[in-house]
Amino acid sequence: MYEDGLVSMEGEWALDKDWAPTEWNKGWHRSKVDVIVHHSKTHATVIDYKSGRKFGNEVKHGEQMALYALNAAVRFPELLSITTELWYVDQDMVSTMVWPRHRAIASLPSYDKRGKALTSNTDWAPNPNIYSCQWCMYGPWGTGHCTVGVKKQK
Repeated sequence: MYEDGLVSMEGEWALDKDWAPTEWNKGWHRSKVDVIVHHSKTHATVIDYKSGRKFGNEVKHGEQMALYALNAAVRFPELLSITTELWYVDQDMVSTMVWPRHRAIASLPSYDKRGKALTSNTDWAPNPNIYSCQWCMYGPWGTGHCTVGVKKQK
């Protein structure tokens, strides 16, 4: 199977700003893919190895799976269905999602908007909130210099 090119490991997938495959060093978006298995010309599985906890990371990991499905759909236009799997190697657990091609491609506008906002931003204004401010050394639990994240007392 590997000799036939049906399994590929440690892929470096890069896409340009127009979401077309490109060389790694010219990529606007890059993904490191642990494994892709081509079951047929129209179906493949993208696998990512995970260590650490699954629970509490469902949203972040779900977004990663959607992005891998989108990447696979763009790189391999003949795929009609893409399976994404997260293998939690230290927990003996696997999360699997199956993406019809149209569903994988449907996420492109959202990722395009987010990616372009990140890569064109020149003003990284603070976004204080109760979660990030609790770790800030300038906040009320650190030195107390900053009051941005502190709720106003009435």
